[in-house]
Amino acid sequence: IQERSFPNSLDREVSNWTFRSDGKSLVTVDQSGRVEQWSVPDLKLDRLVVTLPDDSRLRARGSGRPRGPCFSENGQLLAVVREGGEVQVWDLGKGTVTSKLPTTEEDSPHITNFWGPERLLLCYEDSSLHLWNIATQSEEFLPEVQRMERGAWSLSPDHQSLYLVSYTGPGQIVSRDSEQIEPFQLNTVRVVDMAFTRDATRFAVASQVNGAAQLWDLVTHQRIGMFQEHLMAVHSVDFSPDDKRLATGGASAHAVKIWDVETQRELLNLAAKGAIFGITRFSPDGNAIGASDTSGHFHLWHAPSWQEIEALEATAGSNE
Repeated sequence: IQERSFPNSLDREVSNWTFRSDGKSLVTVDQSGRVEQWSVPDLKLDRLVVTLPDDSRLRARGSGRPRGPCFSENGQLLAVVREGGEVQVWDLGKGTVTSKLPTTEEDSPHITNFWGPERLLLCYEDSSLHLWNIATQSEEFLPEVQRMERGAWSLSPDHQSLYLVSYTGPGQIVSRDSEQIEPFQLNTVRVVDMAFTRDATRFAVASQVNGAAQLWDLVTHQRIGMFQEHLMAVHSVDFSPDDKRLATGGASAHAVKIWDVETQRELLNLAAKGAIFGITRFSPDGNAIGASDTSGHFHLWHAPSWQEIEALEATAGSNE
């Protein structure tokens, strides 16, 4: 196992962030409302994209419950809740508000995720989920799901279904093309994040039990692997674009770990300042890994290729 420290880091309290679709840059929003674009992997400031209104709610995303603000998958759109409950969607290419959703303070919406480029999934204060059309600024039908105080949710790779797993293990699959909800059960608890392989055959969940992430078969919902070397809890998971590596977010000395998906073998440990790394992501080209914690610490590492990993292991073996 190789240890790698001293990542590129930002001196800002980052509320949320995402990679651009080409993997050459990323965009952040910090707790002062500044939306900025940075180069990857050296993390140099490219430009200030926009400054959000002072009454925008800019809380960092914690483990298990996404909070606003939220980026679209390609980093082109940013959704944010303002005081009074209104949700604004910003076009970051133009630096302007492209849509306003007529939600209210009574709804107290939390932004959950973009559902493709045209829809936004909101979680209200009562833990109910609501689907909004950004273009028409109207709510669309979504089957009523079982309320979840904590847990994880993620869109399927084809963006046709929403998977929800409660903190205690029961899950639900919500399809946009059906009024039915398909229940399923995972034999695990304290689930706080999940991610799918791009080939739609497996998914991983982050569990706050025994420092473990778990690998599951998407069809049978049977556990087929474990990743268990974090000292404490695992707070986030993400697959590399080729589905061969898994990144898991933990804390401090075990901020991020990289794993071989097929063998469940730990390949790399990345240490960094911070705790509860609730967001961990590979860049779209697989060449970088970013992670942020609930205090706003953000770190970026070069993601080693298989050739680099093999070279590091050979060097370590020769020194033993």
